[in-house]
Amino acid sequence: MIKSTVVGLIKMRLGNRTDTDIDTRIDSELDMAQYELEQFGLFTPWFLLSDTTTLNTVVGNPQVAVPTDMLQEYEEGALFYAGLPLAKHDEDYLSQRFFEAENGPPQAYALSGEYFVLYPTPDAVYPLTMKYYQKDAVPSSLAAGDENLWLKHAADWLLAKTGAAIARFIKDAEAQKLFAEDEKKASDRLYTKHTDRAERNSARVKGDA
Repeated sequence: MIKSTVVGLIKMRLGNRTDTDIDTRIDSELDMAQYELEQFGLFTPWFLLSDTTTLNTVVGNPQVAVPTDMLQEYEEGALFYAGLPLAKHDEDYLSQRFFEAENGPPQAYALSGEYFVLYPTPDAVYPLTMKYYQKDAVPSSLAAGDENLWLKHAADWLLAKTGAAIARFIKDAEAQKLFAEDEKKASDRLYTKHTDRAERNSARVKGDA
C-alpha cells in the first residue's frame, strides 16, 4: 500500500482531520511506529531478511564491522566462510580456545558491540557472506506514491499503530480504542503468516507430523 493511501486513511479514521501539521505529525508517528516494531517487536518478520551480503576481512584485524542497518542476526546462521557457517561463541570462550592459535582463515566468531570478532585473527583477506534482518527505509523518507517493506506487507499494522499514537495525543479515546483493536488484529495476522512461512520452509524429518 502506498504511503499516501495510508496517510489518507489515518486522517479519515481520525475524523477527516485537516490540521495544518497533520501530515508532518503522521510522518513522524509512522517513523516511530516502525522503529518500535523493528527494535522491540515480539518477532522480526520475514520480509526484513536481507539479500546475501559479502564482508571482507582485514589482514591482522579480528574485527569486521556489523552492517549499519542490521537489526539482528539470521536464525539460520550469520557468518559463512567458503560456504560453511562459522561457529558462534562468547569472546571469553573463543579467546581461551584460540589463545595459542596462529592467524589464519576464520573458524568462529563472537558478536561484540558493533563488530563481529573473528577467531583466529585473519592472515589474509577472506570474503565472508551473511544474511541478516535489516532496518527498512523510514516512511518519512518516501514519496507519496512509494511504499517500503512495512507498507507492502504490513500496512494495516503500521497504520493502526500510528493512528493509536496520534489519537492518544489528540485525546480521542474512542479512536484510540478502535485503532488499538485494529493493531492487535493486524499483529496477529502478520504473526500467523510469519509462523506459517517458517513452518513451510522448515525441513521435515522422519517422524514429524
